[in-house]
Amino acid sequence: MATFNLSSSVQGALATSRRESAEAASTRFGVPLAFDNPQDLVNRADVDVVAITVKVPHHFELATAALRAGKAVYCEWPLGNGLQDGETLAALAKQQGVLAVARLQARAAPAVFYVRDLVRQGTSVRCCPRR
Repeated sequence: MATFNLSSSVQGALATSRRESAEAASTRFGVPLAFDNPQDLVNRADVDVVAITVKVPHHFELATAALRAGKAVYCEWPLGNGLQDGETLAALAKQQGVLAVARLQARAAPAVFYVRDLVRQGTSVRCCPRR
């Protein structure tokens, strides 16, 4: 079980690929720190956990940087391009002694709940159109 001392931590930080979008997101969502370089974010001593919510091709690179900086990682699935990337990240998390979690964000999507409820009610559901 991982525990975090939030009294010395930043209560929000974000990074994007451009300074303008980082500042706009910071203002819109009330996030105190904004970066245009993810490495600057993960290098901060007051950042404990990094959530990776970008396009899949960037997951492995960003998760690797965060783990190497000793940060816990919450990453959307998939972690990278195949089993080897996942195993590499798991080994790095273990080596650094930090938590790394991958999660399917769609699992909590209203559309997924709707289809789940239809299936539970016995409704026949076709997921893919016939070709």
